[in-house]
Amino acid sequence: MELIHRVYRYFNGKIRIEEWIQNNKYHRLNRPAIIYYNENGGKRCERWYQNGEFHRLDGPAKIEYYDNGNISSEEWYQNNQQHRLDGPAIIYYNGDGGKESEAWRQRNCLHRLDVPAYIDYCYCIKRYFLNDKELTEEQFERIYVKHISIELACWFDDANLIPIVIGYTH
Repeated sequence: MELIHRVYRYFNGKIRIEEWIQNNKYHRLNRPAIIYYNENGGKRCERWYQNGEFHRLDGPAKIEYYDNGNISSEEWYQNNQQHRLDGPAIIYYNGDGGKESEAWRQRNCLHRLDVPAYIDYCYCIKRYFLNDKELTEEQFERIYVKHISIELACWFDDANLIPIVIGYTH
């Protein structure tokens, strides 16, 4: 089926919304499927879809902008789930471009193994999550210390090609 490109305009003639649709679903490869514009012509929002689902492998699938053109938020999605392995899946910025908050998500779950999964820089809030389950800092540190001990021991022995099994008690 063909890709349909629709354009909606403000009364002043400037583009308000551009959208690309295929099989009655938002869809566009390697570019945003929906772009919203301000009345002055600046981008307000970009949304990346494939087959009607938020999806982008090489960057955020949702990007919101302030009127001055700075990014206000970025959200990473794969197959319609908030997901990112190499950084936070959600980032909010202030008008000057500084980070306000970030959340690390994998398959729609708040999750991060080494430091807080949610950080609010404005209010100095840190929250710890593993597989969407919130933990106190003390609970997280007990789990994390065990995790690091195992990883470091395995890394050291992998370098020497000596497989080992490490156990610990609860």
